[in-house]
Amino acid sequence: AAAGALYTLGGRGRGGAVLPAVWRAALTADGAYARWKTDRPLPVALADPAALVAGDALIVAGGTGSARGADRTLDQVWIARVGGGGLGPWEPGPALPEPVFGAGLAAVGSRVYLVGGMGTAGHRAQVLCAELRAGALSPWTPVTPLPVPLTSAAVVADGSYLVVIGGQSPGEGKTLVMPTVFVAPVFPDGSVSTWYLATSKLPGAWLGFGRSQTAAVARGGALFCFGGQDALWFLLDTVCRSSFGAARGEV
Repeated sequence: AAAGALYTLGGRGRGGAVLPAVWRAALTADGAYARWKTDRPLPVALADPAALVAGDALIVAGGTGSARGADRTLDQVWIARVGGGGLGPWEPGPALPEPVFGAGLAAVGSRVYLVGGMGTAGHRAQVLCAELRAGALSPWTPVTPLPVPLTSAAVVADGSYLVVIGGQSPGEGKTLVMPTVFVAPVFPDGSVSTWYLATSKLPGAWLGFGRSQTAAVARGGALFCFGGQDALWFLLDTVCRSSFGAARGEV
């Protein structure tokens, strides 16, 4: 959501083809939204990128593109200014150190953090930081990595904390769908403290069920997760909620 509108970026069409389309729907005062209209398309067709609105900048990083009929993972970063009339031109940002998809983006102050994802060597624990100034990003630098490699996790910022919810992690011969919530404080200089496991896990954790590809937001002292997939790969229509104490960083 940005400048009074909702945006949806790329994805796959009915036949599985990766799309460059960007759609925009104006929000109304009562929380509804108007008819979807096309906006300025992405420079490349993309699925599973990390995306974030920070200030008046829409940032899109990584994802799966398509070239000559074959999918390929990208290291590209694109930035567009968001205004009341829609998106400005897409401009390239500093490339990621490696191609990645399924990562998460969150912003704390003027800094943007790219968390986890799937890279050339598999699931990633790496966390990268770039500073956003005047709509432009600095080069990406590594900060404290996650305790475990994760992809398709929900990543949100609340106050001076980064919160990583669920996701997929490699196990012994299988992929695990995680019920975990990891939290890390962000210091004023942008560095990230040691990640710790929050006291409360996602619902269903006692059965070993986690939640992957969930969407999450932080609002009004609470965290909300919408949909996703469980450990048996069933699609979820549930919403789960937990209070988050930003004063002490606990779920």
